[in-house]
Amino acid sequence: ESLLEESCLPFRLNDMGTIVEGSADELFAIARKLHEYCFVEGVARVYTVMKIDDRRDKSVAIGDKVASVEARKAVKPDK
Repeated sequence: ESLLEESCLPFRLNDMGTIVEGSADELFAIARKLHEYCFVEGVARVYTVMKIDDRRDKSVAIGDKVASVEARKAVKPDK
């Protein structure tokens, strides 16, 4: 977590992993730094998984998808 804070990239920890927001170059760089840090700390094996959602048609930020779902839940259509 301290390495992520030092990166100055927005991030959010969750139950299934960590979400980091940034350009592809920034994300690859911080992923490598985090991956290598484990070896520096003496870990013999490291497994790193990345998913990149790269959207270029509009600006999105961490939490936007959840906020959208919550907003839609609040507006319930009449039956």
